[in-house]
Amino acid sequence: MHPLLQKMGLEHHKVLIWHHDDLGMTQGHNAAFLELYRQHHWPTGSILFCGTFAEDIARAIGQDPAFDVGVHLALAGGFAPLTAGKSLTSSDGKMWPSNEEAWSHLEVSEAEAEMRAQIERALELGVDITHLDSHMGTVFRPDLLSIYIRLGVEYRLPVMLPRVDTSSAPAALQELLGHIMSSAPLPNLDRVLMGWEIAPEQKKSWYLEQLKTLEPGIYPFLHHAARATGENIWAGDIGDFEAFQDAEVVAALGEVKHLTYREIRDTMRAQ
Repeated sequence: MHPLLQKMGLEHHKVLIWHHDDLGMTQGHNAAFLELYRQHHWPTGSILFCGTFAEDIARAIGQDPAFDVGVHLALAGGFAPLTAGKSLTSSDGKMWPSNEEAWSHLEVSEAEAEMRAQIERALELGVDITHLDSHMGTVFRPDLLSIYIRLGVEYRLPVMLPRVDTSSAPAALQELLGHIMSSAPLPNLDRVLMGWEIAPEQKKSWYLEQLKTLEPGIYPFLHHAARATGENIWAGDIGDFEAFQDAEVVAALGEVKHLTYREIRDTMRAQ
């Protein structure tokens, strides 16, 4: 465990960073985040600042220190970029739909300019940024990963750095990514937990099983909860929100220790 996390007294505990991804993408994701905060005081998430509704959620949270909100850096996924780099987009002017397409086209300087523009947009909207993370994990190309870490150091923010030895990437790539992350002057976390591929009707049982079988460690646990608002929202995201209305799931979440990126950031900055 990273010394900073040890200093925070987290060793030997089961710790979740309970993280709401994709804020700013739809009104339904924004509404779910605010409602789950009111219901359960779950404050952590990250905003896609190239998303259609980023400004709405940024204004809703303002600089309220109760919230723990970062920048969900996007370099793929069909969004309109904030910068004009030619390598960022396909012929329709939108970001490449998949990581594979993005990785085969992205130029480092243009990717860095776009990531920086998204961070600066958050600051322009008055968001007290607590961390950086990556939409679809696109930054986990070795050269992009180094930039991602460097931006965290520059802005004095933790970045989401999980273990890669549980991924499906080739062993040589896992070794290289692991070396870059372990050499970073920022805390590394344990494996990412995310039920994106779980069918909506199986969400409750999946969450309960994951929470029951956790070993000690610090886990970024990602979800995409959304309210059904009539938008084109994947049913699994609505399934996340519905699972979090279940008393068993809420009780299971209450039995583990929760950590925010704000706590990590403020500990980093106090050193």
